[in-house]
Amino acid sequence: MNNPTKNTDKSKDTSLKITALGGLHEIGKNMFIFEANEEMIIVDSGVYFPGHDSPGIDYTMADYNYLIKRSNKIKALFVTSVDDFHMGGAHHVITKLNIKKIYGSKLTNELLKIKLGETEANKREWHNYASREIIKESSFEVRPLFMTSSSHSNFSLYIRVDNNKVFYSGSFKIDQTPIDNVKTDVVGITELGCEALEAGDGVDLYFGDSANVEKEGYSKSERAIINRFEEILSSTTGRIIFNTYTENTIRIQNLLRVADRMGRKVALLNKETKDIVEALLKAGILDPNRKFVNLLDLQDLKDSEILVLCSASEGEAIKELENIAFDKHINFQIKAGDTVVNSGDLPPGTVRVMAQLSDALFLKKVNIIGGNAANIHVESHAMTEELKFMFNLLRPKYFIPMVGETRQLVRHAKLAVDTGFDPGSIFILDNGDQIKLDNGRLEVTGQINTGEILFSDSQDFQVDNKIVKERDALAQDGVVTVAFTLNKKRKLVAGPVFSAKACTFSNNKEWRAFCLMNSGDLVDEVENYSLENPKASIEDFQDLVREKMNTLIKTQIGKKPSVVVLANEVSIGAT
Repeated sequence: MNNPTKNTDKSKDTSLKITALGGLHEIGKNMFIFEANEEMIIVDSGVYFPGHDSPGIDYTMADYNYLIKRSNKIKALFVTSVDDFHMGGAHHVITKLNIKKIYGSKLTNELLKIKLGETEANKREWHNYASREIIKESSFEVRPLFMTSSSHSNFSLYIRVDNNKVFYSGSFKIDQTPIDNVKTDVVGITELGCEALEAGDGVDLYFGDSANVEKEGYSKSERAIINRFEEILSSTTGRIIFNTYTENTIRIQNLLRVADRMGRKVALLNKETKDIVEALLKAGILDPNRKFVNLLDLQDLKDSEILVLCSASEGEAIKELENIAFDKHINFQIKAGDTVVNSGDLPPGTVRVMAQLSDALFLKKVNIIGGNAANIHVESHAMTEELKFMFNLLRPKYFIPMVGETRQLVRHAKLAVDTGFDPGSIFILDNGDQIKLDNGRLEVTGQINTGEILFSDSQDFQVDNKIVKERDALAQDGVVTVAFTLNKKRKLVAGPVFSAKACTFSNNKEWRAFCLMNSGDLVDEVENYSLENPKASIEDFQDLVREKMNTLIKTQIGKKPSVVVLANEVSIGAT
């Protein structure tokens, strides 16, 4: 790894500092901070969707405490994609940090306005990208370049401060046959690489999308699955419920076009679908005069005329299928003869859950179309040959893989070496790492404390890490309750009574023996404490019993359940 020299000119600091708050060793939660001359811009503010090991947590985002302390330096937020991995947390950051200026595509901006609500959105200054335009924001010169993906209006960013030049790819793939004929701006990217080749003034640092590096070859175009959509819609006689990821806006647009040709009326099932469709309409991507059918009016149509569109973020797609399978939607119920089309890869760790949902749907005599063999899904991220192509176009001095789990970052680094990249110029960073570019020379300068913020979207509030740990403890070891009653003079008049719920030991002889053996000892403990502490509060007795029970259960049974102590106070027996 290189340790480049620093700029020694003290008259003006020409360096660019970059902090990774999220997006490394994980797919999602992307958030990068660029700092120069006491000014900051934020690039992306995404979310991550945890698995079943985080009960009650719908999504997480990067902890932005570093920015709260420096909010007066923030000049703008730049968003690269409508994908939740890049913008899912932006509405929180905008309001919490009171960011006044937002740059993004027309689509991302319209969706953000919907998430913020009209009052908050009207307080902001919104700027829509145009590919290759030069945006001058304080010390920063930012040039967005259009990138194809599974969503409309994806952009990479070329960020320059003095002689320091960074290319941030965002999430992308190189679609040679996009439906709307708007292709990746290869010419604009090539110009950056040519500058490097001819004058040594090209890209210093490349942040590259690693999400699909494990797949060889080229990703397919969204165009490749249109014929399959037509086959399904023309051959299916019953209602069709089509489930896909919200960020797959090109797929949504293609599906609506096919539905029109096949004479199917479209209803929108959930809020996420309604929000993204509203944003597509406002951005001019869908015909603003387009009409949709209300779910309550489906009864007036023939089953062969109905298509119900359901979309969710990648982390929530399984939950939406569960809502469909178990009739959790108020205004829509699945029925025999329906066909559910699941157009998307299964999120990690959900194969078993998907099998259970499929069984539930089959029991209701519902047809299911999904999986790799169904040919109804294509990749959203660049594969190996496209990633190599980017290296050859850009010719950067340094490379930092991002948007990927650890193995993907490492494999992307190896792929860079295969294209002729110097291994000493590749940096695999951790979230919280800070780097500095100074006249095109890079060094890792330190690390800040970083973490994540947990959210329960269904209840719209932030969740404390302590609550999650308590939920985990309850799930693993259950809860033991101890109840007793004291009089005004702190004499024990009833109890203790023991109860164990969701504990692996609660129905065996070991637990019954524990209660018999320790009940008398606990009575002695409470009475001795009362004599020594006549003015002790009810809370003091609760703490005493809780500590004693934790010790007894751990030493005698070897478990650590949550212990709840219920102490009552009565006036009887006080004389």
